[in-house]
Amino acid sequence: QNRVVNGGFDLAREIFYPELGDKFEYGDQCDVSKRPGASQLESWVRWRFPEIKPAPTGKIWPVFINCLHTAVRTIDTSRVNYGQAEIALALMETLIKAHGTEFMVVSPYRATKAYLEGLIRQRLDKSTKDSALYKGLSNVQVSTADSFQGKGVGVVIFLTTVTQESGPGFVKDARRFNIGVNRHVDFLSVVGDITTMDPVKENKE
Repeated sequence: QNRVVNGGFDLAREIFYPELGDKFEYGDQCDVSKRPGASQLESWVRWRFPEIKPAPTGKIWPVFINCLHTAVRTIDTSRVNYGQAEIALALMETLIKAHGTEFMVVSPYRATKAYLEGLIRQRLDKSTKDSALYKGLSNVQVSTADSFQGKGVGVVIFLTTVTQESGPGFVKDARRFNIGVNRHVDFLSVVGDITTMDPVKENKE
């Protein structure tokens, strides 16, 4: 594998390609020492979120941003999670200001895509055109897993949308999930609810 930074493909390999086993190898160009952007983001994340377990030496692992107490709304036949989308936007703004990072955001739901695009437009309207934030947000690509095109970008945010209450929905679809976690080159952040796969406890009063 010669595209994704060392460690960045571990999640997809474990879930979708277990048959590769010991046959899988990262190419020399995937070495962390040759991906300074990935190393900078890893260092920033560990500084900003010290509770996150660091990846093994020589690897860059995906980071999960846990969004508890958010809600999923149904719009027509799609879903949107306002809270998770707003957290994703805040993450983008912070990284743009810190590193000038360029992003692609992938979500399984077109309603989430539309809402996040609206948030970005609102933020652009309030920003000066010569600012780093304006330039960074102007370059953000937002895509659904079904409409994704291209070979991938440096940094991907996979915006799951779903919660424990809503259930996994489209995220349990292997093809959509694989696209969400396998289109980055240097860094992947998953924004979602870690309890999504836990069963909802019934009120027994």
